[in-house]
Amino acid sequence: MTLSFICSVLYGVLIEVAQDKFTATRHADIYDVLANTTGATIAVLLIFFSNKILLSESKKISH
Repeated sequence: MTLSFICSVLYGVLIEVAQDKFTATRHADIYDVLANTTGATIAVLLIFFSNKILLSESKKISH
């Protein structure tokens, strides 16, 4: 899960850099990087807590 988060953040940063360097009509924006990082954080938290809930439920069922 950590690797997925890191890759998502790096991908967002690389996209912003590419927009700035390789296009004439787009520019890099730190707020886009922040939004991408926030989205990656929310996704990781949702996966973490849903896995925790599912594990808790499966332990209840097995007892």
